[in-house]
Amino acid sequence: MSLRARLTLLVAFCVAAAVMAVSLVAYVVAEDRLVSAVDDTLGGRAQFVAGQPPGVRPAGEDAPVASAPDEMGRRWYSRVIRGGGMVGQGIPSIDIFQVVNASGEIVVAPADQVVLLPVSDDDLAVGTGNAKPFFHNATVDGREYRVFSSPGPNNTVVLTARSLEEVNNTLADLRIILIAVSIAGIVVATGLGMLVAHRSLRPVSKLTAAVEHVATTQDLSHSIEVRQGDEIGRLAASFNTMLQALETSRLQQRQLVTDANHELRTPLTSLRTNIELLARDESLPQEERQQILDDATFEIAELTKMVGELVDLATDPRATEREREDIRLDEVAEAVVARARRRSGLTIEVHAEPTLVVGHHDLLERAIANLVDNACKWSDDAGTIEVSVHDGAVGVRDHGPGIPAGDLPHVFQRFYRSDDARSKPGSGLGLAIVKQIAEAHGGSARAENAADGGVRVTVTLPTAPMDPQPVGEVVARPSLAT
Repeated sequence: MSLRARLTLLVAFCVAAAVMAVSLVAYVVAEDRLVSAVDDTLGGRAQFVAGQPPGVRPAGEDAPVASAPDEMGRRWYSRVIRGGGMVGQGIPSIDIFQVVNASGEIVVAPADQVVLLPVSDDDLAVGTGNAKPFFHNATVDGREYRVFSSPGPNNTVVLTARSLEEVNNTLADLRIILIAVSIAGIVVATGLGMLVAHRSLRPVSKLTAAVEHVATTQDLSHSIEVRQGDEIGRLAASFNTMLQALETSRLQQRQLVTDANHELRTPLTSLRTNIELLARDESLPQEERQQILDDATFEIAELTKMVGELVDLATDPRATEREREDIRLDEVAEAVVARARRRSGLTIEVHAEPTLVVGHHDLLERAIANLVDNACKWSDDAGTIEVSVHDGAVGVRDHGPGIPAGDLPHVFQRFYRSDDARSKPGSGLGLAIVKQIAEAHGGSARAENAADGGVRVTVTLPTAPMDPQPVGEVVARPSLAT
């Protein structure tokens, strides 16, 4: 079933449920009001009967008592049941009533009344005062009556009743009307639901067509026109953003492959030339042969390093989100510096404050190591490298020649190397990896020339609150092997 059909059925179902609930409530309220009106009438009639002055007739007398017609032309009847009893007057003949004594015998009833109401123990209990007056329904000769039992004089019970035929007929007409209105409402709601579903899902249809177009043509430059700011509009805007991100990723991937092809070709060409030279001329002097082997070994080392850096760039650091933990950034920097001192023999000063961040230990260590290695490459033997750690920022400064102003904005680009850097070993990927790792941890990286010479490269990361515990209690993670 399509989404449009499901939405239409959902709207129709909700409207049907609402209409049925309203109809049911209306029917119940109408029934209660009609029955309450009958109850009020019966209550007034019962008070009138109970308030009439009683009279005693001789036993055996069964003569009806009739009053003169009133202004409406109605006559009022009472009769005394054989055996004697009470006489009541003033009850209209359209109502049914009877007075019953404590023995269950009818002592007063209208002379022309042919319907006798059934008497129960509950009714007699009302006459003796053991129960409160109450309303109930009774069926006599196939007709339903509303009956009110109330106490009368001398432990009698007055039963007043009225036929519910008029009420039932009114409720039957009301049921027909409510059913008809409900069906009409459901039909109209279904039609409106189809119209609403068609108009509401029109942007979804456009979005579906756009997705199918992209899936068929692989054209990531395609976008959807966004004209509204509701959920559908936000979905379309998010889809456009996703397409732009995919297009950017594809362009970066192509650029990476192109740059990698260009950068890898140089060491591979040099390595192949040296190997071919060794293979062709076996009479080379030992010194030249050794020089060629040293060059080949150097090119292999550079090629291995470049391949590893390419793998690092191709790996999304956000994929290691589950491996993140609390890391003492100052301790990681000190471990990296200690390793760089042993390898380079340069003077490296560390000014570190306890700093806690949340991240991937190996990636952060790789970023700091790239910063220190880059500083070592540009420092002379007498120079000093300064490393500082505080408030989530790791800064590495060298005292080298600095970076030309025109090259400074491009130092974090992949494979970018200035003219001065081409004479030094490296692939131009170290700072690009630093920036990628920093951004994956929610931070940033920047480079700037120092006022008194040299370059300072700073990586800034979000910090985490540190526990108030002694520094010595923090267990440092082991560093990566060099």
